[in-house]
Amino acid sequence: MEKLSKEIPLLGISNSSVADICNDGECCDIVNMRNDYGVWNVCGKPKKVLDGNSEGRICRFIHCNNNYVHLISYDGTTVWWEANIVNNQSVKVGKSIATIENVSSFESVGNILISVCEGGNQFSLFTDNEYSHIGSIESPILSFNLEYSHTAKTIANPVALPHEHTESINKEKNYAFIAERFYKQVIAKRENNGTLNSPFLIRYALKLYDGSYIKPSAPVLMMPTDDIRKGFSGTIKILKNKDEEYSLDYIGNTYKCYSLFFNGYEIPSAKWDNIISSVDIFISKPISIASENFDLVKGNNERQGENEGEILLDIEYPSLSDSQFKKKIIEENVFYKIASFKLYELRNSNTYTEELPIPYKFEEIASQETLPVDNFSHYDIFGDVSLLYNSRLHIGNIRRYLPKIFNLSNFIVSQNEFNKKVSKCSFSGAVSCHIRVKINDDNGIKCVEMDLPIHREGYLSPYISYPDSRAYTMQIWVKYSDGTIRYKWINLNSSKTENMAYYINSQFSGIELEEYNIQIPTSTQRDYDSFPNLLRVSNHENPFYFPQELSYSISNGEILNISTVTTELSQGRYGEFPLYIFTSDGIWTLQQGSEEVVYQSLLPVSRDIAISNKGIASTNNAIVFLSDKGLMLLSGSNVTQLSSFGLERTDIISPIEVDGKEVSIKSDQMCVDNFKEYIKNSHIKFNYSNNELLFLDSGKEYLYSFSLNGTGWSRIEFTNNPLLLFLNIYPDLYVSDSTGNLFNLSKEIKSDSLPFIVTTRAIKCIDNFRFKQLKEVFIKGELDFIEDSICVSILGSNLPDRDFLPIASYSLKNSFVDGVRIPVFSPAYKYFRISVFGNGKSGMNINGIILMFAIKYGMKAR
Repeated sequence: MEKLSKEIPLLGISNSSVADICNDGECCDIVNMRNDYGVWNVCGKPKKVLDGNSEGRICRFIHCNNNYVHLISYDGTTVWWEANIVNNQSVKVGKSIATIENVSSFESVGNILISVCEGGNQFSLFTDNEYSHIGSIESPILSFNLEYSHTAKTIANPVALPHEHTESINKEKNYAFIAERFYKQVIAKRENNGTLNSPFLIRYALKLYDGSYIKPSAPVLMMPTDDIRKGFSGTIKILKNKDEEYSLDYIGNTYKCYSLFFNGYEIPSAKWDNIISSVDIFISKPISIASENFDLVKGNNERQGENEGEILLDIEYPSLSDSQFKKKIIEENVFYKIASFKLYELRNSNTYTEELPIPYKFEEIASQETLPVDNFSHYDIFGDVSLLYNSRLHIGNIRRYLPKIFNLSNFIVSQNEFNKKVSKCSFSGAVSCHIRVKINDDNGIKCVEMDLPIHREGYLSPYISYPDSRAYTMQIWVKYSDGTIRYKWINLNSSKTENMAYYINSQFSGIELEEYNIQIPTSTQRDYDSFPNLLRVSNHENPFYFPQELSYSISNGEILNISTVTTELSQGRYGEFPLYIFTSDGIWTLQQGSEEVVYQSLLPVSRDIAISNKGIASTNNAIVFLSDKGLMLLSGSNVTQLSSFGLERTDIISPIEVDGKEVSIKSDQMCVDNFKEYIKNSHIKFNYSNNELLFLDSGKEYLYSFSLNGTGWSRIEFTNNPLLLFLNIYPDLYVSDSTGNLFNLSKEIKSDSLPFIVTTRAIKCIDNFRFKQLKEVFIKGELDFIEDSICVSILGSNLPDRDFLPIASYSLKNSFVDGVRIPVFSPAYKYFRISVFGNGKSGMNINGIILMFAIKYGMKAR
């Protein structure tokens, strides 16, 4: 019979078709080999850069910034600075950074280490060769007071009336006409006399290192103690000259003027001094109650003046109604900066009352910096997925925790009289309060309930608020040192000018609490809103602030992951590529904007759906992801399939075990059967050094590799410990195991031997119905090994997926540079399997198998 031959390339692990029609060269298992354009090289052993520890700490993150690379570990309760990486080797540190519960992941921006936690992120700073835990960002508590300064009256500049207006004076007694001549002067002179004499709003906010403002305080209504309508009346002196022309003088009634003071409490520590640039204080323009409806001007007590031809007339300007004035207060949304304090200045004056001078005339205040009110910065946000890209932190699939309740000390002032009405509810002796706010959400009623200290004595201002416009009730319990409890139920209204719910007491008097004989509630609660389709983006190099305008609703599905096509030039991932958003109803892209516009358009890309948020990774030129179809590649807007997962039914193989120097590897039925499930449950990372995708199902002792240099699956096994998670910093990729060891997958030790295994699936040679008798097997490649031997096992069967029997087995004791020829004499079979295994030197390779065979019409050898 004619001797035939067939050259068979190795195609990697595959189970995409049943065994009787699979391609020759597909493998049941390949361990510790990597495809490089058709040549399968034995892998080097990943370099161990960190030895494990007995405390159970696992490396979870690599913090890289400028000239340092730090390994950050976490043991479930404490974050550790585990080690430094210097020249591809770790230098042990072992210092604890902070005790933090329930850390789900870590991110970093510059020297800021972010522990991503439910209910609010925690921050640590690396400065002066130390990590300093600063916690979550909180605003100080400032409270304000008006104190009587002096009494003043408004004297307006004289106004001359030409002859044609004399009828308005002589005959019509047009008081409105007279009053209108002075109105703007009266208002302007009161606003610009350098004192506070009319109601106004005051608030403050944190200014961060990049100039952004966050956590604006509640607007506090500052009220004079006397009648707010007082001072808008006076006497007009009318003098007629010989030409029958009139001049008007105005002398207003007296009104009280005030100075502004403030107290500071709970000032953030010095650790925040580099983050919080200042605490800036802002006020509104005076909110005048005077009305411009001059038809309502009242004039009375017309009388003769001291001089000849002089008439005196008492004039009273109209004022707004209570409802009109209330509307004017709640619609005020422009606040001008009047003061700025560093945190250390506030800490130094923490126990003192400081006067807050008003440095501007109010006619000039319009040129001052205004507060961009963003009450959405009061929410703490947590995302299931995150990505640091172009130095902006992106968080998707949001849980937004409702704002904390403002401390009552913000609203307590020292005066007990507002608008000539005395408040009886003093906070003298008050030690704490319990506040419950309820919010009406589309999904039902939500609640925030907190215990808060009370820092000062005084009385509640008439105006109180909560930074969420959906809030509809507020309940306040106050506990006093003598055991007294006072209580107030407040119905809140939604603001139309900002995200706030508010209450203003009738008659603009202080808010009163009544004695209450039931115990204060002890429960605390902080509910959250879920936005599974929402993406939030932080300011540039500022992970503390996520502006509301940088919020993007992505379709109607759930965001599974965020990725981009870019080489990771740094930990910040810089690029001009679009951002890809993987959702439960397809893939979308956010196109880059310019300057202030971070992303300018949202476009659908594909209806393909990733099966999990773990199975997505970016490469230099594309994004790969796992879908129900298999391993997919997204390039631009085109999606192609790289590989399928395979069938549920797998080939039955005989186990092979190889003992290496430091690790034993095993190829058995469990590995073959678990391939599909393993890949579907995997995290994916791209190994730049080897141009391969690595797949890790956390808790398994091995990885899977998919080479992009010609494609092909293989299995990587180099430790007996379960592998837990990937860590990466360009260009290196690391993996940690259950004992705390950390391995650099991009740096392999080429001198060490590593056990390897290759087992093919059924080889048919020509077809799957004729018998073939093997004559010779040629293993192509460079078979180089250091110790022991390399084994070649040849098996045959008449079934494609089982019952393979040994035909021949050989141990190679010497290295073969150009391959090895193995003679075979055996019965004829329809199908053959080839296994090659042993301890190979890094660089050893197999680039194919050549079978020499003859067609037989039975199984007997002749």
